[in-house]
Amino acid sequence: MVILPRAQDHQGDPRRFVETIVSARAALGPEPLLYTPGLGLPSELATLVLLTVDVVDTAAVDLAAQMGLSTSTTGLQGLQGPMAEGAQLPLASDHEHAAKLLQENRQALVAEAALLARAVEGERAREVVSQRMFAHPWTVAAVRAFESHPSEVALRLAPVRRKRCIVLSDDDLGRPDIQKYLQRLEGYRRPPAAEVALLVPCSARKPYSSSRSLRATMQLVQSLPNPWAVHVIVVTSPLGAVPLDLEATHPAAVYDIPVTGTWSPREERLIRDRVGRLLRGGQYRFAAACVPGLQVLHEVQGLDVVITEGKPHQNEVSAQLRGPLHSAVTALQKVAARDRLAQDLRALVTFQLGRDAAQCLTDARVRGRPPWCRLIGSEGDLGGCVPGSAGFVPTVSGWQRLASTGRWWVEVGDLPKTGSVFCAGISSADQAISPGDEVWLRQGGALVGCGTAAASGWEMQSSRRGLGVRVRHWVSPVQEAETAGEAAAAGHP
Repeated sequence: MVILPRAQDHQGDPRRFVETIVSARAALGPEPLLYTPGLGLPSELATLVLLTVDVVDTAAVDLAAQMGLSTSTTGLQGLQGPMAEGAQLPLASDHEHAAKLLQENRQALVAEAALLARAVEGERAREVVSQRMFAHPWTVAAVRAFESHPSEVALRLAPVRRKRCIVLSDDDLGRPDIQKYLQRLEGYRRPPAAEVALLVPCSARKPYSSSRSLRATMQLVQSLPNPWAVHVIVVTSPLGAVPLDLEATHPAAVYDIPVTGTWSPREERLIRDRVGRLLRGGQYRFAAACVPGLQVLHEVQGLDVVITEGKPHQNEVSAQLRGPLHSAVTALQKVAARDRLAQDLRALVTFQLGRDAAQCLTDARVRGRPPWCRLIGSEGDLGGCVPGSAGFVPTVSGWQRLASTGRWWVEVGDLPKTGSVFCAGISSADQAISPGDEVWLRQGGALVGCGTAAASGWEMQSSRRGLGVRVRHWVSPVQEAETAGEAAAAGHP
């Protein structure tokens, strides 16, 4: 256990407090327990958990009781009794009152700790932080400082696959899982055949394609003579822009926000930035939008633009879009549905695993139809998407190709090839791995299995406890020889 001395003194300087914790974690790793004596009000506990603090004491709630203060998840309430007036010693009648407050305050702390334990297990801890952080100015400042820290400790620990992502305020736009999505979106490249961008507003229902408005949008697109040349992009807060081929990824598939009909200035800046980057990087021939206020479209050089007002399922809006879209797609080379679907899968791989990984799959053909799609190579099934997968899931044959990128690997020791792998059996790991990423297991550089990361690469490499990888498939010695021979014959290292 590592003790952070005089932790309560850091409340006046949250940035210094965060810097101290980040430095401690950088030096000691994620495994040692971090204890902050004197901190631990119920209203502070969620923030402390976010900051990777493991142990607190009852000193803060006990002191509050002696001062006649009641503690809860919303802060401190009610100055009561002679102690609040500055009396040197409590009256005899106040001893009972102080004892009752002491018991209630400790019970509140225990209840909040139990709630946070359940929230961590249920992948809802960040939502609890959003609800609790506004109880104190220092906790708001600490959350902001931690999630924007240059060391990216928060990004390392943030999962890329969760059950839900609730965004309640502008402060939640800095959530690590949202920032990780935006970071990976910078490496995304549109499907090559999709040279016409159609920007539409988001829907409350997820995935987008199951909503009424997106179904109407797709009906409009499919009515065009060259529908697979159109790239549908959802404009949304808190993610800025979500290409429809990424709708199953996290947090696009699970986020929820309060809808007011207007964007805050920070949301407007985010949308302007991300839509502009996506369109400039995609080098589209034409763009149409039914999202009001997207003036950034006119700032993209060489891009013909049409902007309408209203919702895509409204007949008058569809009529305004149909003509310009018809002219744009007719001027392009005809795109086959199968070719576009294969490109969509490779675009997903680019977002999830990087451009070099997508290059390894350029000759693969597609089998199936959304949401059950597979990429097939000469050596067999390379991987694909299934409902609930939140991305592309490579097979062993797929990893035989992708291993040449030198990324997403976990080095394991001489373990029995059964079950999942705990951190104690991992010697090293790619530091870019986040919880929820697809990874491959290797021994001495040779592929021995694949699965889903249960911890970050930093935690896997530095910890001796906890689950590291949920293994989906172990490769037997016979399979290792067979897959190695097939990969060599196909010309893939």
